[in-house]
Parts: sequence; structure tokens; C-alpha cells
Amino acid sequence: EIQGKLFFHLKGSGDFGSDTAVGPFSIQDLCLKPFQKTEARGEAKMSFTPERLDLILDGNFLPGENQFSVSLGIPILEETLEGKISGSFTNPDLLLPWTGAKGEVRYLADLNGSKRSPQIRGAIDVLGSVLPFPQFAYAFRDFSGLVFFENGDFSIRSFQGKLGEGNVQGSG
Repeated sequence: EIQGKLFFHLKGSGDFGSDTAVGPFSIQDLCLKPFQKTEARGEAKMSFTPERLDLILDGNFLPGENQFSVSLGIPILEETLEGKISGSFTNPDLLLPWTGAKGEVRYLADLNGSKRSPQIRGAIDVLGSVLPFPQFAYAFRDFSGLVFFENGDFSIRSFQGKLGEGNVQGSG
């Protein structure tokens, strides 16, 4: 469940059914469990025809440089939708219930299917210098990993890093 307060102000010129409306948007008190509460700001573009609504959001999660792009195509009369989501987090503390991580998380996903139960498929790529764990003596250092996901299933394709004096590698 996603919670937050969405504000936007779109303006256009020309015909509503054929020209794109553009303007700023913000999402305050954005919460998606288990991630940290944040906010987002950016630019929205919307076009509308009697058959379809197209929405593009290009923005940033705050604080830090955590850019994202969302593109949704929503047919008016049909039950299907399609979309793409991509972005990166250079502040991984927004994603963890503890602080101190240093690195970058990049992600991309495709959405397809019915409006009530869309299918989502994508990948998450992580790369960083420090990944601490609360109440544990060592942090992962110089780590990287790749995760594929489809709906609720996740597959770790690779993970490597250093823990204490040893190397760690894994998949599964």
C-alpha cells in the first residue's frame, strides 16, 4: 500500500485531447512499507484522448539525488495498462530501516496486465562501499549485486562483497 499526499499543477495549450499538459508535482509524506517516509518532486506530463490516458513523471526522492521516471499508459475503456519505472537511489538510507549505507541502488520495472492486478517484472542493481547491519560487528564493504523480480518473487542473481577479512559471494 502506497500512502502520501499528491499535489500537481498542469498547464497546456491547444486541445485537451491532443496536446500534452505539463507542470510540477510533489508527493508529501510518501510512505511505502517497509521503506523510510520521504517526499518526491518533479515534472509531470499528461495527455488524454477518449481511448487513453498517458502520464509521465520525472522526479527525485528527497533528500539526495534519487531520480526516478514513471511512464503509464492507461486505456479508458479496456482493463489493461502498461508502464515503465526506472531510477536510482544514491541515498540508500531511504530504503533501509537503519542508517549508514553508502552506495547506489538502480532499478527498472515493466508493468503490464489488468488494472486490478498488474504484472510487474524488473531488476535491481546495487553497488556500494559500506552496508552496515545493526548490532553486528562487521559491515559489507565493496559490495555489488543484481536481483531480478517478477510480481512477488525475487531471485538474487549475484552478490559479492567483503565481510571482515573475507570475500563473500552468493546467488539464489
